[in-house]
Amino acid sequence: LLSRSLIQGPARTVAFSGELVVIGTGGGLAVFRSAEAIDAPSYLPLDGEPLDIVVKGSVAYAAAARIGLVAIDLSDPAAPRETFRHGTIKTEKLALSGRTLFAADTQGKLHIFDLADPRRPLFRETRKLTDAVLSLDADGGILAVVHPEKATIFRVSTDGSMRLLSETAFRNASKTAGGARTGGAVKKGLLRN
Repeated sequence: LLSRSLIQGPARTVAFSGELVVIGTGGGLAVFRSAEAIDAPSYLPLDGEPLDIVVKGSVAYAAAARIGLVAIDLSDPAAPRETFRHGTIKTEKLALSGRTLFAADTQGKLHIFDLADPRRPLFRETRKLTDAVLSLDADGGILAVVHPEKATIFRVSTDGSMRLLSETAFRNASKTAGGARTGGAVKKGLLRN
């Protein structure tokens, strides 16, 4: 254990940016200046609980319950400040790919934002997904979306457009006592241009 600190409310999510540690708590964000000394955080209250956080450079993006997508400027870690709020969507999961931010909502929709100005994301489009999103991640132009009974992989171009690469259904999925699903997977195929 390197450090311990009291934060407001239960911690739900965490993200790193260099030496900064950003923790989503019951009612906002706690920003710590060093992962090795988690003490004396600065705190930014939000009107909703952060369910997911991603960081790009000196900007954090929070999927906050009840208030939607929020952008927070971390250039002064002692005084984080909100720079953008998109309250018409109720985001739960976030992922970044290049200058594109993906925000999955509670109705199985994927909202796509351009980050040409990282502090003020520009809404680009919404795509309806086939099912609720359990997890979302992106790396190197690939976006992975996990649904209750399948996973979908997309290629993301530099302009943020998406092309389906693969979809895998979880065959014979059954719920365990804890609600987790078990069973094998079957790949439906790789799509190519």
